Amino acid sequence: MAAFEDLGAEVRVGADCDNLVRRTESGFEVQSQGLPNLIHELVHATVQGGLDDDHGFPYGEIPLDMRRADHRAQLHEELCCCVLSCAFVDAEQRDAWFSEQVEILPVFYGLEDNPDAFAALVESTLLAHPGEAGEMRARARAALDARLEAGARRLGLDSLCLESLDWPEFETLWGRFRDGAGR
Repeated sequence: MAAFEDLGAEVRVGADCDNLVRRTESGFEVQSQGLPNLIHELVHATVQGGLDDDHGFPYGEIPLDMRRADHRAQLHEELCCCVLSCAFVDAEQRDAWFSEQVEILPVFYGLEDNPDAFAALVESTLLAHPGEAGEMRARARAALDARLEAGARRLGLDSLCLESLDWPEFETLWGRFRDGAGR
């Protein structure tokens, strides 16, 4: 994908790939099992302004603490990746895709055995810090559009017609997730 190549990465897409970003001797390698996973990885790179191994995730700080702005930013970024990648999934598969992505996250908060507590953590964080998540999604969406369009121009395309994509809203996806859709 040209957007990753512009960042100095080699891209591999296929069922035999992992979903990851790794530093190599020549730059970075991005592996993805498909377009939605690739977009998920690209949103990370877009939010962070570049590539890093596992997007620089602070594994040594698990469980992440929502009282810390940098840890909240990790949550918002992950949810942002989940939402924006849904635009690249067929509408009838969105709930399942979103659920699959979100159900991975509790481990980062020490709540892998208590998904309901994780959902409550997300909701209380959003209430306690209004605007943080929405602002990140808006910035990420605009930057993602720009990065994808730049990649399209690099390939000689006039436009990707990103405005024709059905960009889902977090609140809609989250509400359906909480109601058990897609599981």
